[in-house]
This record gives sequence, C-alpha cells and structure tokens, in this order.
Amino acid sequence: MVKPKVVLLGNFDTELINAFNKEGINVCFFQDFENISELEGDILLIEKNMEDQAMQALKLKPMVPIVYKENQMFVEFDANREVGFAFLYVDNSMFSQFAAVIRAVETYKFPFDWKNLLKEVQEVLKRV
Repeated sequence: MVKPKVVLLGNFDTELINAFNKEGINVCFFQDFENISELEGDILLIEKNMEDQAMQALKLKPMVPIVYKENQMFVEFDANREVGFAFLYVDNSMFSQFAAVIRAVETYKFPFDWKNLLKEVQEVLKRV
C-alpha cells in the first residue's frame, strides 16, 4: 500500500519528523511558492498561525490540510457524516500533530473518501 506524502509548512520538531520516518511516512518541506508546481504531496501539515500561507499553497496545489483546531476556516473531516475537508490537531504538541497525520494517512487508504475529501478542499478554495 502506497502511503501519502506529507508536506510540512512551518517549523516542526525533529522528533516529529523522525516519528514519521519510523512509520514509513514520506515527508517533504514546503520551501517557496516559486517551486510549488514541482511539489508532490497529498497532505499539508500546517504550523499554527500559518493558515494564510497554507491557503495560498492549497490554491496552487490541492492537498488535504491538517491545522490547529482553533482555526475557524477549516472544518474537521468526518467520514461518517461525509462533512469537512481538514484534519485538526487539538494542541500544539508533536503528539497531537502526529495523531492528526495518522488519521489522514488512515483515511488515504479509502480511495472513495480521499477523492471526496480532495473534491471538498477544491470546492472550499473556490469560495475563499
């Protein structure tokens, strides 16, 4: 099973990156907007207070966002109710961020849900 690639937007703890590597989750870093077309990723992990930059990045390269829970722009994905378009981490710890990424990776295993999730991301971005 192919795992999704996680793009990191912001400064994240080295231990978090090591934890992703131990789980076999590919990670890359968002460098700049000039090279975004070359960026390959499925999930965008966004550091707290970097949501504006994330919206710009998502408009250029649709990915499923993972954001801090207090951000009102992003609605948490609920597969049972088929609503939402993002995964949320509940506090600004690497453990919470890791758990949110794992939830996204698990959802990636279900092509129907993942396709609908990406479609919802694109619909939301059209309205912003």
